[in-house]
This record gives sequence, structure tokens and C-alpha cells, in this order.
Amino acid sequence: MEPFFDFTKARKTLHAIAEVSNLEFETAKQVREFLDVIGGYTEVITLDQTGFAAVYSGLKPGNRIVLRCELDALPIHEVNGFSHRSVTDGVSHKCGHDGHMSILLEVAEFLANNRIESGEVALLFQSAEETGDGAVAALNSVNFSRIEPDFIYSLHNIPGVAKGKVLLREGNFTPSVKSLILTFHGKTAHAAEPEKGLNPDAALAETIALVHSQTRNTPKSDDFFLITTVHVNLGEKAYGISAGYAELHLTLRAWDEQLLNKECQSFLDQSVAIASRHRLHVTHEWCFEFQANVNHPEAVSNIVEAAEIADLTVERMSEPFKFGEDFGIFTQQYKGAMFGLGAGESTPALHNPDYDFPDDIRPAGARVFIELLKKHFAFV
Repeated sequence: MEPFFDFTKARKTLHAIAEVSNLEFETAKQVREFLDVIGGYTEVITLDQTGFAAVYSGLKPGNRIVLRCELDALPIHEVNGFSHRSVTDGVSHKCGHDGHMSILLEVAEFLANNRIESGEVALLFQSAEETGDGAVAALNSVNFSRIEPDFIYSLHNIPGVAKGKVLLREGNFTPSVKSLILTFHGKTAHAAEPEKGLNPDAALAETIALVHSQTRNTPKSDDFFLITTVHVNLGEKAYGISAGYAELHLTLRAWDEQLLNKECQSFLDQSVAIASRHRLHVTHEWCFEFQANVNHPEAVSNIVEAAEIADLTVERMSEPFKFGEDFGIFTQQYKGAMFGLGAGESTPALHNPDYDFPDDIRPAGARVFIELLKKHFAFV
């Protein structure tokens, strides 16, 4: 059956109204309106202030499969000049979540036209993936029990890979990730008399050097541990003042949760010791935490079979991706898997200001999900 719904137009509409994590109100509203046009769902379950799930119930009770996508965009200014560019300066869909939503909309059309015999499908439109808040909020929702899955699946588009190629592996697909904010508290002084204050510059420099000495950016190794400096702030733009304050923002990641926790504590202890040697007080905050996404072997086998039926090339990855992904909190508790979907070898990288989701890969992603559903369910 030919689709009656214009998924490309829908994706571009979602691209234009991009919203950052936890503020995806218009995006969620627009997706709900698209689902109303497509029809076929039996109920919509609210999970947090923006995240929700559309449920498609069979004629009889049975297993439940959840397919998940993301609602949020990034705080990145878009440089593209096309007509569907973001209407909000400094916010844009540079990770392709608009495309992921369009993929689930195509699955929704399939479900509207094909009734499950026994069981239930929940299409989860999740908030705040970029900050790691959304999956936790969904899982902790009082309503999550109404979509608790027997299997849960998701995908992410991957630029630099041939369009439509399916990438996956058993076990770790993405790492455990934490972000750390270190704040160094010193004492300002006249720039001509820095000795009368406590400038954090030397401690900051030593801590940044520690970042590089502690990092083991060796993805093929089990002890992979990567620290990345993402933001630094020292003092003020006041040329008569010796700085008395500094901030250092970092991300830390490893394949193994226990290894990450051990290395994070070691790095923090050494940073505090550095600050102490310079007579500074240091405070810290952990944030944006992502659990490792661990693909279940049975779920991976299901995806491979679905992709092959969809006539797509499958590549077994030798090592995980290094980016964080909050889908991991689901695969830590339920059978599930995430797979990569090639977005084109010349497509700009994720989070680049000129990235745009390639609409011609949407049908491939939808076909994998649909074939997965056909594996799990009989249709009437």
C-alpha cells in the first residue's frame, strides 16, 4: 500500500520547530497531531511533561514491544539556508531526532493499516535524550508500567556510513558516560599584585594536564577511559583583576560502569589534591549521566533477521560507538538493542551545524522496525 502521509514534510516541520531537552512542548504536540491524522492507536500514555507513548493494541493480550525515538534538539546554531531551517536561533536538530521521529511515524502508519492479533506495540517518543534525563523520567513515570516491554528497540542514524547500512553488535553499543563540573574558588586581587590573591590559573592548567595524562583513548581495549574538556571559564574580562574563580567542565566515559566509577573518583581525588596544593577550595557536580547501552543477543539476532528480510546490508561492529545514549537505561533492565543506520558517507557528522537528516534513509529504518514487529507478532 502506498503511504498517504507525507513523512518528509512532517520531518521538515519537526526540524523547523526544534526545541532543546525538557522543553519539547510544540514538538510533542506536533507529533501527537501527526499521529491523529495517521490514526490507529488505541491510547496515548503520558510519561513526563513532554514524553509520551502511542499504544497499538491487538485483538487479544500478549507480549509488548516498545520502539523508541527522541523528541529533543541541540543548543547549536544552524548554518543551513534551506526553507525548513530551525526558526529558533541557537537551537536545531543536529542529531537527527527529527528523522527518528519520522521513522516511527511511518511505523505508525503500518500499524494503523495492520492490526496485531495478540499483544501490543508502544511507540515511545522520549524527551531529553541529549541530557540523559528523558529515559530516566520515562522509566520512573507512574505510567511506565503500562508500556513495560518484553523487548525494546531503538536506532540512531550514523553519518560517514553508506546509506541504509545496519550497524550493530552484541554487548556494549555505547559507553557509560558522566559529566563533571569542577569549580575552583580562590581570591581576586589587583592584576599588578596577583600575589595578594589566589588565582586558580595554575591549578586549572595542572588539572587540564591531568585530563590528558589519565585518558586512555583506546576503544579496542577493555580499559578504554576517555576524558574530554568541553568548557573552561577563568575569571572575568577585567584587565585590572587577577582571577579568583574558575570552572572546568568535562565528560568522562568508559565501556564498563564499575571502571568508569573508579576512574571518575580517582580523577576527582587528584583534582581536589591539586586545588589544595594551590590553597584553593574546589567544589564539584556530576551531571548528564548515561548508562552503557548493552545489546541483548536475542534482540540483536532479531534485528539482523529483520534487516536481512528488508534487504539491507548488515555490518557487525568490532567495537562500540563512543557517544553516550540514554537508551542504555532501558537495555540495562529489559531485553533490547539499539542499531545504527547509515546516513551517507558524505553526510556531515552528528552535532555539526550543517547536519540535516537525510530523508531517503527513513524507509530503511522503518522497514527494519516493521520486520521486527512481524517477527514478534501475527497480524490480521
